[in-house]
Formats: sequence, C-alpha cells, structure tokens
Amino acid sequence: MKKLLLFGLVAMIAAPAFAGMDVKESTSPETLRNGNYSEEAIRLIQLNKAYANAVPINLPDPNHYKIGNKFFDTTSDVLREIFIYIDPSYDDNKFFVRDLRFKTGYEDI
Repeated sequence: MKKLLLFGLVAMIAAPAFAGMDVKESTSPETLRNGNYSEEAIRLIQLNKAYANAVPINLPDPNHYKIGNKFFDTTSDVLREIFIYIDPSYDDNKFFVRDLRFKTGYEDI
C-alpha cells in the first residue's frame, strides 16, 4: 500500500501542468485586455510584434477622414501634410510605426 501511495505521489509531482502559455498567446489582444492593459499599450505591443517579425504595418489615422471624392481627398491630404510639416507637435500616428527606408525624403528634414 505504501508503494502504491508513493507511486501515486511521484506521478502527481511529475505530471506536467498543461496551463502554460506561449508568447503568441500571451501577447494576443484578448489576453492583454483581460490583464487590464490599456488600448494604447495593446496597440504598441502589436506594433512591436509586427516590427520584430518584419511584417509591414500601416495603421490608418483615426483623425483623418476620407470623403470619397478624389479631388477633395487629394486636397485634404496635401493640406494635412503641409499642416503636419508646419506644426511638428501634431500627432500624425507615426509613433512607433517604423519603416526602414534606404532613401532620404522630405520627411527626414
């Protein structure tokens, strides 16, 4: 009886607990929301994950609306770029969105 009890105790200790999480699951937005992370932290984690895996990511600017008319949208884009160039404090949603370019452009000024 002691051998059976000892064998049962060793079997319980040696049995793995299949409750582990891998990196992909622990950095999923659902898991992060359940861990009380903010939406901005979740967005930054997803951007960092995409950058580490060399996946290009382009997030739309939530403050920039498209009307649907090509003339007005183009004019709006040009005026917006001019305003962003003049006022560097404007949030253009490019924080943490890194793009590796090998040519310089007007954005580098």
